[in-house]
Amino acid sequence: CASYPTALGFVTGAVLLGLFWQQSGWLCHDISHNQMAQEDGQPFSWWNTTLGLITGNLSQGFSVKWWKDKHNRHHAVPNVHGSGNGLNGDPDIDTMPLLAWSIKMAET
Repeated sequence: CASYPTALGFVTGAVLLGLFWQQSGWLCHDISHNQMAQEDGQPFSWWNTTLGLITGNLSQGFSVKWWKDKHNRHHAVPNVHGSGNGLNGDPDIDTMPLLAWSIKMAET
């Protein structure tokens, strides 16, 4: 009940919200790869874009345009360490200074 909040209520709400965000993230991933709305194997890009805006921008809180750019660079050079500004490597493994994936990455 809202007037008597409990730890169990907060934990349950947090778990449900986490599951919603996780599922929305994978749904947006598939939609942004034009895998959702198709007919005869051809994607409806306008429909996928609209669904992507709903699941990404509204449900997840990030720009689908930003995600597509970052994810396409990830697919172009998967698991390749970049140098300098990081635009020539996989943006998904550009995690410095929090996490180094190799000794070379930690030394730079």
